[in-house]
Amino acid sequence: MKPEAHIQTAIELLEEFSLQTKPFKQFFPAYVRKRRYIGSKDRKAIFQYGMGIFRNYFNLIRCSSALQVELNFRSLMLIYLKIFEKKDTHDIYHLFKGGYGPQPLTHNENEALNLLTSTETFDQSLEAPDFLLPSLIDYYGETILECLAFMSRNILPPYFRTNPHKTDIDDIIESLKENNLPIIEQIEEERLTSLHPYLIRFFDPIDLSQHPFYKKGLIEIQDKGSQILCELIRPKANQILWDFCGGAGGKSLYIQSKQSQLNVILSDIFQVKINEAKERFKRAGLKQPQTFLLPDSLNKLKHLKNKVDHMILDVPCSGMGTWQRRADLKLRMNENNLSQTLQTQKEILKQAAPFIKGGGRLYYFTCSLLPQENHHQIQWFLDIHPDFKEIDIKEENEYLDNNSLFPYDKHKKSLTIDPKIHNCDGFFVSILEKT
Repeated sequence: MKPEAHIQTAIELLEEFSLQTKPFKQFFPAYVRKRRYIGSKDRKAIFQYGMGIFRNYFNLIRCSSALQVELNFRSLMLIYLKIFEKKDTHDIYHLFKGGYGPQPLTHNENEALNLLTSTETFDQSLEAPDFLLPSLIDYYGETILECLAFMSRNILPPYFRTNPHKTDIDDIIESLKENNLPIIEQIEEERLTSLHPYLIRFFDPIDLSQHPFYKKGLIEIQDKGSQILCELIRPKANQILWDFCGGAGGKSLYIQSKQSQLNVILSDIFQVKINEAKERFKRAGLKQPQTFLLPDSLNKLKHLKNKVDHMILDVPCSGMGTWQRRADLKLRMNENNLSQTLQTQKEILKQAAPFIKGGGRLYYFTCSLLPQENHHQIQWFLDIHPDFKEIDIKEENEYLDNNSLFPYDKHKKSLTIDPKIHNCDGFFVSILEKT
């Protein structure tokens, strides 16, 4: 394929992607498989165009509006080529000439491109939608702009962890080093006081899904931020842990790998996710959780009311904290979607609360940095549930009382994991205890 065909295919790809709901990492392989004329080098070029537009999506939209051109992926691509690919108008003119490439430039598009210079840049600290920037700055201060820029510029490396139920982390690290894998070592003394004691990191992106360690359940793929959250949950033997929005069970899997005598319940609205969780528990050598498909199964679980010791609510959210890894989520970020998500979070909190026993805990997680999805939801919940109180997380673990690691929680009881500070997905957690 020629360069102009890469551009036209990327535009068509983005248009089709925007009309469905699959993550880009699932959508893209299926898209190119249906088009056998797209070779491996072509796939790489097309993928990079798509990710470039995702990573700078809100700035591209602002620029398109300022230039008064029609807002579509063609116009976003034109601006991207001029500003990020540093192509001049003459170069773009020869790429947009029809045939297998995009149709020729219109008069308005040509005028708009002439207003841009190839040395122009975007302020990536403003890489968020206009309707959210004021609330983000008001809540976090100007430092949130550094985080937005960081997420726009950087690609997050994959993180792994060992399975303490089956293996010792030092043995795994030694074996990986013997196989010349580019592992980042953490000395044992640091690991003993770490917020993520089973973490494995590599210098370069790596796929271990076919590695014997993964197939045998000795290691798991799990973000560092998620591992930090799991370390906050320390159940005792024979207690009940309910992973309410469990997905593929990553968090409950981690927790049971440390406390194998735990009674795990896992529920989700997607059966395919529940099936994946079962397979992961089997691979890890752990007892299978009780599983339920929501929301229909809630009526069958009345016997668990006031019986659950620990409940994880990793609620559906905007995913803003994952923009390094999932920049495609920016396309879903609008006021209507956010409003629906906030209502869903409230409904889940209301559904979950009756199952918590006296002295039991509810762990509210999001992979978002939006105060609307985080502190505002907790305040709403506490206002209507006076039988719950928020636990000061910093008092749970001395290593969490660190203002340089958790600067946004200095006067709060919750915990916010910042993507720039921790170089991982952004998360929020609040622990709510039933009195």
